[in-house]
Amino acid sequence: MSSPDFKIVAGGSKKGHDLLVDKRGRCYSKDGTVNTKGYQRWRCNSRTKGASCKGTVSQRGSDFQDTGCVHSCTPKNTTYEAASIRAQLKEQGKARPYTFAATLVREALDEHIRDDKYDTVFALPTVDSLVRATNLARQRRRPKHPQNLDFEFDEDAIPEDFVQADVSVGPARHIILFTTFLMSLLCSSLVWYVDGTFKDLSVNSGPSMPSYDRKTIQNKCH
Repeated sequence: MSSPDFKIVAGGSKKGHDLLVDKRGRCYSKDGTVNTKGYQRWRCNSRTKGASCKGTVSQRGSDFQDTGCVHSCTPKNTTYEAASIRAQLKEQGKARPYTFAATLVREALDEHIRDDKYDTVFALPTVDSLVRATNLARQRRRPKHPQNLDFEFDEDAIPEDFVQADVSVGPARHIILFTTFLMSLLCSSLVWYVDGTFKDLSVNSGPSMPSYDRKTIQNKCH
């Protein structure tokens, strides 16, 4: 096959490495580094129990050439689209941390796969697998779970104005989180319904659930 029959998908592998895809539906990974003559070798990715495909491709600059080694694998259709979708999800998952992973998956599928072709994409994982992989790529960029209450917020990892209050009372720490939109809904509501496992202790009347009237709501909103 000639050079136009090959495409490189940057970050198309499961581990984020570049993939080389040919028009027949086979994909290759880099085998070593560029040698002294300027050639890069790519090896077929197909692996089965006890055997590996021997197919290889040689690259020099922008020219690709099949080395003639016989493939023992069966090509999969739309391998290029599958690799492109994985690469896009990893990139978008990191660039848009607050967008649902399912939304990013649907956008990628709509961009790369036609509706009448989706059922034949054997090289593509299931939608649930793509969602999990997108969330996994995000998870690696998140800070480690704190081991105690003495921690600081990563301002770049949370929406603006999401942390409304951070109060320490004795050994306890209370962090109030909500968006500006949710606060506007509370301000326009006549009644607040409180759901929790706490109790409001009153000296005169004993334990009782707290109650909020319109005046209390207006004070909290202003």
